[in-house]
Order: sequence, then C-alpha cells, then structure tokens
Amino acid sequence: FRPLNVRSLHCLTFNTGSSTLKYSLYDVQHGGHELEGTLISTGLADRVGKDDVRVTVGGDNVNVEPRANHEDCLKAIAEALPSGIKITTVGHRVVHGGSRFTSPTVITPSILTTIEGYNNLAPLHNPPAVKGIRAAMEIFGEAKHVGVFDTSFHSSMPPSSYRYAVPTSLYEKGVRRYGFHGCSYEYVTKEVGKMLGKEKTNLIVLHLGSGASMCCVKDGVGVDTTMGMTPNEGLVMGTRAGDIDPGIFTF
Repeated sequence: FRPLNVRSLHCLTFNTGSSTLKYSLYDVQHGGHELEGTLISTGLADRVGKDDVRVTVGGDNVNVEPRANHEDCLKAIAEALPSGIKITTVGHRVVHGGSRFTSPTVITPSILTTIEGYNNLAPLHNPPAVKGIRAAMEIFGEAKHVGVFDTSFHSSMPPSSYRYAVPTSLYEKGVRRYGFHGCSYEYVTKEVGKMLGKEKTNLIVLHLGSGASMCCVKDGVGVDTTMGMTPNEGLVMGTRAGDIDPGIFTF
C-alpha cells in the first residue's frame, strides 16, 4: 500500500465497536522490509449514541452533542487531530469479512458494499464499522483506506475446524465457522514468538473481555477457535451466552 520511494507516512487507525470508537495516529517509517510506527496521538469515543457520550483526543475532552453517533464522533476526532499532518493511510478494523477477505484489503465503494453484506452475521460490530468507514472516506478523501479483518487470521483453519456437521447445501450458503478476534490473536502470536525467539509457535491463546474466545495456534497459524459463524458461539461472555443446547429454543 506504499509507493517504494516514500519513506514515511502518517497512518490513522480506527477500531469501531458497538458503542465505542478508538483511534490511533502513527508516524510510520519504512525500514527495509519492516514498517515501524511511532505513536503520535490516541483516544476514543465512549458510550456512542448515549446521552453521556464522551470523546477524548490525545487525553483532552472534545465537545460533542448528546447521543452523537459514530459518524459524529469520527468527525469530531478528525477535527481535533494535531494540525499540519497529512493523513496518507487510514486503517479500519472490521470484525466480519467472511471467507472473502483473508488479508488487509484496500477499500473501494464496491468492497465496502461487500463488507456490508456481512452485517447480519455481526450486527453489533459491522454496521457501525461500515458507517465509520464511509465517514472516514468522506473526510480523508485523498487517503488510502485499508480494511483489516478479524476473520482473516482464521482463514488458515482446516475443514475439520471450520465445517459444521450440517448438510453441504448449508455450507455452500456460508454456514461455517469463521472465528473472530483475529487481530488480537495475530498480535499475541507474533509477540510471543519474539519473546521465545521462535518464528513458529504452538499456543493456546485467550482473548478475554466483554467478548471472549480462544484460539489454537500451530506453527504460528490459527487452526481452531471457539467462535463460529457469528461472534455468539463459544465461551460465556458479558452479554452473550456462548455455547448452549439448541433444544433450549423449543423448550
């Protein structure tokens, strides 16, 4: 995503949740085959859509109207960023990319429409992310926008892990395990590898928060995970029951 003759760029990243919007601004240097980023500014919008929505940029509070939505908060953050900095790349974390997006992808209008098609599989996360991307593409029109997908880390799972015991006709319609929290798992896997001095690690990794899951990593790649077609499967979570007997629904 970088012209070879460009040695430095300013990259703005957004992590859009159901009621939050986190951002970080980096000065990214190109050193050999690696990219190294220096954090310039970070902050978040919390309780988005609520009466007590709160936005901070670089530790300072930013005024927004009560019940400000994700687009409003993103615009407020953009206006409060350090002046004199040209944003050349904007990265967006997207929870569900299905089986289509297995690596970081430059976002175009048609790509965004495809991402929007997965909204029903991650209704708390994908819709605000799509709205945030649209707002960011309008504000930072000259920047390149790149989507990074939670599901992509799990694209290395074998069929024995991602196939459910259901008819093939359902699988062909997209009924399969995709897995989530992939950005977290990729980061943890790389950092543990650095600590252990190993390029390929065998790990059981836990992502524990309001949303929670586990992932099995073999030789540095994901081979199984607890979340499924949607982020509802697996461990008991803050507002999600995780695995339950389907007979409960007809009880």
